[in-house]
Amino acid sequence: MYSPQYSIVRLSIWMYASLTNLCCSTTILCMYASHHIRYQEAVEIALRDKIHLGHLRTEMIPGSNDAIMHATIFVVGAGRGPLVNASLKAVETVNKANLKILGNVNVSQFKIKPRIVAVEKNPSAILYLNSLKTHNPKWKVVEVVECDMRRADQNPLLADIISS
Repeated sequence: MYSPQYSIVRLSIWMYASLTNLCCSTTILCMYASHHIRYQEAVEIALRDKIHLGHLRTEMIPGSNDAIMHATIFVVGAGRGPLVNASLKAVETVNKANLKILGNVNVSQFKIKPRIVAVEKNPSAILYLNSLKTHNPKWKVVEVVECDMRRADQNPLLADIISS
């Protein structure tokens, strides 16, 4: 039988045994799903605000009154990906509820097409994030960037939402 507590204990033992492979300092946070739900809710609210204000790049679909809205979300300090997953779920939730939140947007229906940039400096976490990107179809919109945010100005990208 699967137990999250058992997995965390196993992970902690492995981390102590191999400190060079220490993935991130979010092991304690990963125990609390409520933190990730709060991040998801915050990204949902930010996306809705961006839609209402018309701050997302919009591409009209030819021959219809539908639109694709492009949103770039940065997850800084992505660790093992829980905040990336929260961002993906937020986009999915807003896409499902799109008819209720159109506001000032003059389209009959829209879909948010996200670009999620997961920024992480830990090499072990980068390996894990890249494996998620390879094996999880939902992660095809995720770009994994290995860098320290204090030195991230060499390749500037514009973000609509930043989560950390």
